[in-house]
Amino acid sequence: ELQRKKEKRRLEKTIDVEKKILKERIYYYKFRCADVNSTQSRKNYCDSKQKLYEKKLDLLKSDPEEYFMRETRY
Repeated sequence: ELQRKKEKRRLEKTIDVEKKILKERIYYYKFRCADVNSTQSRKNYCDSKQKLYEKKLDLLKSDPEEYFMRETRY
C-alpha cells in the first residue's frame, strides 16, 4: 500500500512537470516563434507545432498512461 502511494505521488510529479514543459512549448510557438515580419511558411510551421503540443497536453490531461506510452516510443 505504501509503495503504491509513493508510485502514485511520483507519477503525479512527473505529470505536473510534463504539463509545465508542454505549456512552455505552446507559449513559445504561440507568441515567440514567429513575429509579424515572419514569412507565411514560418507562421504556418509555428502554428502547426503549437497545435501539436496542445493535442499532447490534452492527451496528458485525459490519459497520462497513453501519453507516456506514446512519448517513450520515440
